Amino acid sequence: MGYTILIISPTPTHPINAGNRSRIYVYSKYLMEVGHEVHFLYSDQEDADIRAMEEYWGDRFHHVSYKAPERREYSPFLKKIIPDYQYYSHIDDHYNELLDQKIRELKEQFSFTAVIVEYIFNTRAFNLFGKDVLKIVDTHDVMTNRHRHFLRAGKPAVWYSTSKKEEKKGIDRVDVVMAIQDREAAFYRKMTKRKVITVGHMVKMVKTDPQREPKRRLLFVGSDNPNNYHALTDFITGFFPLLKSSFPGLECFIAGKIGMSIPDTDGIIKLGEVADLLEAYKLSDIVFNPLTIGTGLKIKMIEALGYGKAVISTTIGAEGLEKGRGKAYLVADTPEQFKHQLGRLLNEPGCFENIVRNSQSFVEEYNLLPCSALSELFQ
Repeated sequence: MGYTILIISPTPTHPINAGNRSRIYVYSKYLMEVGHEVHFLYSDQEDADIRAMEEYWGDRFHHVSYKAPERREYSPFLKKIIPDYQYYSHIDDHYNELLDQKIRELKEQFSFTAVIVEYIFNTRAFNLFGKDVLKIVDTHDVMTNRHRHFLRAGKPAVWYSTSKKEEKKGIDRVDVVMAIQDREAAFYRKMTKRKVITVGHMVKMVKTDPQREPKRRLLFVGSDNPNNYHALTDFITGFFPLLKSSFPGLECFIAGKIGMSIPDTDGIIKLGEVADLLEAYKLSDIVFNPLTIGTGLKIKMIEALGYGKAVISTTIGAEGLEKGRGKAYLVADTPEQFKHQLGRLLNEPGCFENIVRNSQSFVEEYNLLPCSALSELFQ
């Protein structure tokens, strides 16, 4: 007998133009396909296509506006003696004050047997459910000291970061922690005795024919967020000039809203938001992932491999996919390393073909893991 599942999310499923949206859409679709009844409660905190979600979810779509809670400030004394405190939020600082009433209304209509909350800072919602309901948090990222990733890269810290003590408050509200990669699962296992599982991103597979010469085009696909902005601007200023001079005729395509945030540059073609990602991926055989900041699985990375592309990534951009390094994708952290790896793909006999074939095999094997984890959880 299937579960009746409520997903509570500040991130919409439509449009599917960012990695976190794709993750929620894909795993929820899988749960429906295997026989569970899945409802989606959207806490209106991001730009969204409400009509598309209404059409997709039907009467299982629920929507509530956003009201920010009154923010509790950390002690000014602690901010002085502990530098990290100026970046911290409390666990419930992003919680939607209007969610509680909506959840009570939905509980009167539906007998939910499981609830999945997106992000640790929404776990206050679990206070409204009893022990008879399976409570799961989809973490997406480790939020403990998340700001440090930005500061180490010389960038301003943005969005949400908290202390280990505050994150543990959220973890203690759940039955199951759903981490996006093994490294983060290991972090949570040290924090709690709650069940921790790894559920990566299930990827669409598109078969391609690698037995041809790759186009001299690079492709980046991404949403307009600070991680992408910093990575892309650093790539355009620090990497692309060397690549253009080394590989005449090289072009760089940027797909997604992120293109609106970067300056116009010779050789950079901005595609804007693309309704069908397949059409964007058809434009290039080589995808680059220049991320230098961030935690969690970089969904754009595994997605590109699923589309049968040869990917050149930074080490940080490929976190969580280390088993494929050098076989399913190539790594470059400096302009010179990128030049070398791109030269291999364009000029080294058999290199492009082998990378693409290996990427497809890697994704086929990778996709089995999240499916198995979800099936075991909801057996």
